[in-house]
Amino acid sequence: MMSVLLLALLVMLLLGSGTYLILRQHAMKLILGLGLISHAFNLIIFSATGLTAGTVPILPLPPRKADELPEAGHFADPLPHALILTAIVIGFGVTAYLIALIQRLHEVRDGADYSAGTAYHDVEHFSPGRTGEPDDYLYLEDTVNEPPIGRAGADALGEAQ
Repeated sequence: MMSVLLLALLVMLLLGSGTYLILRQHAMKLILGLGLISHAFNLIIFSATGLTAGTVPILPLPPRKADELPEAGHFADPLPHALILTAIVIGFGVTAYLIALIQRLHEVRDGADYSAGTAYHDVEHFSPGRTGEPDDYLYLEDTVNEPPIGRAGADALGEAQ
């Protein structure tokens, strides 16, 4: 009974701390808060399946005699462990994605594109309020039919004038 109470208090502490961190206006606190809430839900899943001790549900090779096999009640249920392991991996993936997303957001907002070495407003397709060709790329049809400008193209242009 005491372990269930301690686990419930730990879950409440993790959920409360995670909620507090999510409500702050700092990106890393948001990520930490989501991680704490993820761990709290992992503990909820773990405690909902029952806290029983058991042996690993893998039989040793070669198989034992039928009278030496332990009863099914002595094995630990592998399904909750698989669910929690999957939740941990998904939580890690979401955390990594959020860190990359927030890092890119800071790069774009601060005006520096560190991967390309150019400033944010210097890149034409990122510039707000850009003018020029339409986005449907109809202007590219005209460039396909034009001869390339080279030695032969320059001669053709000179003769036409």
